[in-house]
Amino acid sequence: MSPASPPSSTSATTFSSAVSCQASAPAPTQGGTIPNCCQYHVVASGDNCGAIELEYGITPTEFYDWNPEIDSLCYNLALGSAYCVLAGPNITSSTMRAISSSSSMSFTAFAASSTVAETG
Repeated sequence: MSPASPPSSTSATTFSSAVSCQASAPAPTQGGTIPNCCQYHVVASGDNCGAIELEYGITPTEFYDWNPEIDSLCYNLALGSAYCVLAGPNITSSTMRAISSSSSMSFTAFAASSTVAETG
């Protein structure tokens, strides 16, 4: 049995797709909220930035980046206003790489990676 000879030519192609989401705010927002927000929290009596961040498992940096109208000490959190608590994913997925030879083609799937783009 002779060893397999290498393919006469190979090429690789990467396919990408972008996915995002947008939710309608359930209450008025303060100016500057990111446009690709997937989930909002409507401020009720007793809410503060730390409690909201804890409830949704987000960092202060995320909360302030998604809602830049909030001052650094969270003094201007407005009762009854909606604030973004989940940014729409800017997902770029390298979903498939095709490697072809002179007579065959094989596909290898890769896991998608998710990144959230910061705005501001």
